[in-house]
Amino acid sequence: MNRLSVLGGRSFVAFLCVLVVACSDVPATNPYDPSTPAAQQARGALRAALLPPEGFAVPQGGQARIVRQDAPEDTRTVDLIRAEADGRVRLTLEIADLPAGPYLLSAAVATLAPLEARPFVMPRGADLDLGEIALAAPADPAAFGEVAGVVLRQGAPAGRHGGTVVRTEGAPWTAVSADDGAFHLAAPTGSYRVLFSAPGYGGAALDTVGVLAGETTTVAEPVLLVAQPGTIAGAVLLPPGDDTPERYGEVTLALTPAGEVAAEPTMLVPATPEGDFLFADVAPGAWQVTAVLEGFTAARERVEVAPGDTAVVGPLVLTRSAEGAGVTGRALLAGAAEGAHGGTLVEVVETADATVTNGDGDFTLHTLPGVHTLRFSHAGYLAQTAVTPALVAGRALPLESDVLLPARPAVVSGRVALPAGFDAAARLPRVRVVATADDAGA
Repeated sequence: MNRLSVLGGRSFVAFLCVLVVACSDVPATNPYDPSTPAAQQARGALRAALLPPEGFAVPQGGQARIVRQDAPEDTRTVDLIRAEADGRVRLTLEIADLPAGPYLLSAAVATLAPLEARPFVMPRGADLDLGEIALAAPADPAAFGEVAGVVLRQGAPAGRHGGTVVRTEGAPWTAVSADDGAFHLAAPTGSYRVLFSAPGYGGAALDTVGVLAGETTTVAEPVLLVAQPGTIAGAVLLPPGDDTPERYGEVTLALTPAGEVAAEPTMLVPATPEGDFLFADVAPGAWQVTAVLEGFTAARERVEVAPGDTAVVGPLVLTRSAEGAGVTGRALLAGAAEGAHGGTLVEVVETADATVTNGDGDFTLHTLPGVHTLRFSHAGYLAQTAVTPALVAGRALPLESDVLLPARPAVVSGRVALPAGFDAAARLPRVRVVATADDAGA
């Protein structure tokens, strides 16, 4: 072997040593490697089925508790779901993102004995099925009573009120409402605060509900969960050459109720320089989003907003208006201060042509030649219409006069209560409510 080969071999060995040392400082990123940081390790899926003892009906629901043995602060509470498979009814447990490690599983199911903690180990990235777990009968079945009633979701259609979790505060008794909103919550004799919760809805509670063994406590009035507002997020798209941050910033998005004729815009928001937009605090329901920019044909899309959810629309594609005619004018808001007349949506009826007024109320709207009806709408004001002169190609003609939008009358609502001892059914229809102006401001 010549001297060059020996030197080359030594150099290669030295290179390998440097490479090994350098790699030893690189943290592991393999999700199945135990040395990988916990946040990057593969998570697994856990399933189990809890079966009631013979002679006991399956309750509407319950709760399972998963506690990590080496980190007791890592605890999860999961609702058990009533399901049927192979002709048998059981309560199922499913968790999709459980980190690897040792755990304890326990459960509380109304009218049955609690499931004592049982250990299991979740492998990294595994699909672990604990199989069927038998539940035991309670020591004294007669010690249970129930709370029955109806819990409704605001705005939900008939037959869509199911899935609301009904539970006792500070105790493990749980039920789930049926499709019509009816619920039956079993619990031992005692006094409870009953909580109601559903995704996308505000919670509700009933204080001091008494339960007696073998009896049913009926909640007289339905419990109503108030739908939480959602958001609408989306983007607009301008053609090449117009897709500049400055041009995107000139795009206005209008939000109007879908399906309503001559509906006034509920909200107006500008697009960001990137073309994105967001409507916040949107009431659940059907809406129409309209993107407008002077010189472009408006783009519209219908969207459904679920309680507490974010609906995504777009991109709304804006295209340049065909070479045609134009109309200019001014739309003023009754009682508005100088410079506060902007935000009125101006639309050519039965077309996609639309624009929005500036702070002085001025607008320029491009459309086809001919005579058109314009509709003006603004939140809090009564919509108005105006007829254009005969528009001709290549020119922008003014309206004959300014358009004034009157303020929409306000609505005052309230409730009248009579002192104890009065016959409300007989006397309330005779109550007259009068609104008077308070010029003194007292």
